[in-house]
Amino acid sequence: MRSNGAVRLCGNYIKLNKQLEDVYYPLPRIDDIYASLTGNTKFSKIDLSDAYLQFELSDESKSLVTISTHKGLFKVNRMPFGVKCSGFYFQKHIEQLFQGVFNVFIFQDDILVEHKEGENHLDILRLVFDKLVKAGLKVNVEKCKFLQDEIKYLGFVLTKHGLSKDMSKVQAINDTPYPTDIKQLRSFPGMANYYSRFIPKIADLLEPMY
Repeated sequence: MRSNGAVRLCGNYIKLNKQLEDVYYPLPRIDDIYASLTGNTKFSKIDLSDAYLQFELSDESKSLVTISTHKGLFKVNRMPFGVKCSGFYFQKHIEQLFQGVFNVFIFQDDILVEHKEGENHLDILRLVFDKLVKAGLKVNVEKCKFLQDEIKYLGFVLTKHGLSKDMSKVQAINDTPYPTDIKQLRSFPGMANYYSRFIPKIADLLEPMY
């Protein structure tokens, strides 16, 4: 189920993924994005609606990702979640779409615009939306934010003063129940390490969990 109550179909592509060639395309790290910020004062964030599903598959690919349900077989026409190469192809396509556009940062379906307040920022937004329209891509207006002094992005809060923690994410870590098995125990360091820049000597603190 989606957060708005709508149904989301998810195919099981374990067998298909084993037969697909490995495809790699680097996803940007928050450190790389932060290092590229220019210290400007306003941020805008554009959310692409339904992400992968905006890209139509070839006829051959549609047959490969057919799903079996209690109501029969359904051929999937658009790029689904769960296929191991989907994220790489999506990131590559969106980055190529905005190649050469400065002050625009891409992480999957989240587009970040960072620039000064005023016409320059609006000019970049116009350019971004012009490219999206020409590419036939839609945005989720409810999740978009424009000309913000601070903005949540990839689990952090960005402002002109720098990078800080998203306290809702910190609360989620604090609310994590005590682990009852090895699998749960090993999942906690991954969450904590996301904010390692804010925790001195975190490796020493987490060492007993490994």
